[in-house]
Amino acid sequence: MKDEPNWAVILDTIYRNNVTWPSDTNFDKDHPVVSAVNLDAETVQENLAMLSQSGLVGKTHVGMKADIPRPGKEGLKGITGEARRQGTHVGLTARGFHVAHEREVMEQEQKEQDRRIQSQNEINSAIGFLTLGLLFVNFVDTWITVTLDTEIANWSTELWLAVMADAVVVAGIGLLLQRTGLLEPYSIMSDQN
Repeated sequence: MKDEPNWAVILDTIYRNNVTWPSDTNFDKDHPVVSAVNLDAETVQENLAMLSQSGLVGKTHVGMKADIPRPGKEGLKGITGEARRQGTHVGLTARGFHVAHEREVMEQEQKEQDRRIQSQNEINSAIGFLTLGLLFVNFVDTWITVTLDTEIANWSTELWLAVMADAVVVAGIGLLLQRTGLLEPYSIMSDQN
């Protein structure tokens, strides 16, 4: 995650690890959320209060057996039936689950889009280098043609004019490809970050 606010880190951690805790749990280093994130207890408490006020975290009924078990989370949580009935545990609300899930989906979509952009930049770079290669072959072909077709008397003048004209074209197109980023596969990606 890139420089996300603390509340987002906490929300994602609760979502990904399916964290719940008794509502009377003290906010110390042993609190399930504090131990799961790299933040101090006071920061976690402040952000959980904000998430609670936003309706993303709140009292929840936990320990019910799901119809479809989550991998690695099968079965009941170690919570008494009384606690389960009273809803004395805190965790993601339905809205909190939805927000956290949407954030995860958007993060995955962003990673896929970045991967596609990087792949397209590499293709564009290959096309740029291929274009320069073809220009160089054309340059050599022109140089050889002029060399073979000219008479000895005018050889040096015509040869140098052809060489200079081709060199200007190759350099101009090379500069254009460089400025558009087609010769650097990661230049566009580095500009976006």
